[in-house]
Amino acid sequence: MLWIDTVDTGGPSGARPLRGLRSSAAPGPPSPLAAARGSLVIARTLRVLGACRARRSRARQTSRIPAAFTLLEVLVTLAVIGLAATIVLPRLRDARELRLETDGRRLADTINFGRERAVLTGVALRLVLDLDAERWMLGRPGQVATEVVSDPGPLDRPQVLAAPARFRAVAVGGAPVVQRGVVALELPPSGDGLPARLDLADDRGGTVSIVVPAASGRAVVVR
Repeated sequence: MLWIDTVDTGGPSGARPLRGLRSSAAPGPPSPLAAARGSLVIARTLRVLGACRARRSRARQTSRIPAAFTLLEVLVTLAVIGLAATIVLPRLRDARELRLETDGRRLADTINFGRERAVLTGVALRLVLDLDAERWMLGRPGQVATEVVSDPGPLDRPQVLAAPARFRAVAVGGAPVVQRGVVALELPPSGDGLPARLDLADDRGGTVSIVVPAASGRAVVVR
């Protein structure tokens, strides 16, 4: 039902201008388009709130988990390093000692070979040790007391100590200990050679000695 409100403005009789329209009918239901838009807004709002809540939850978990995981990694790494050190370091030390002892055995074998060959062939041999060049050579005596003439055989070439091994000291018979220069060890065919002691060392403090007994005794390596 519609009605018209009029206001008397003092105009001509019967002239009543229109002031407003009002309806007494109840408002109708919202349109489908408005309802759809409202649902869409609500859905988007819920989705945004859910995403924010999920990000906050992940942030809290991330702030806790990496700290614990990093600590675990550190502990495991330290354990592995400690285990590796207990296995590797002794082997490295053993490898250095083995190299030094191997050089000592090579030198002792050269002396024993020279002594036996001199006795068997009846030809004197000489072992010359160059302490500065870290090498030695076996051969027939040369014209100079510290020279040799190459004698065909398996040891007719200079032999060199494997780094970091070096000659530390050499003593032959009752002569003073020598630490530098050239030293000769005579190997007569009679087998009556002078006793000698040859000390080897490395850069880590490891040492071995080649002890050459008098007469025809065999040279041995001692630590």
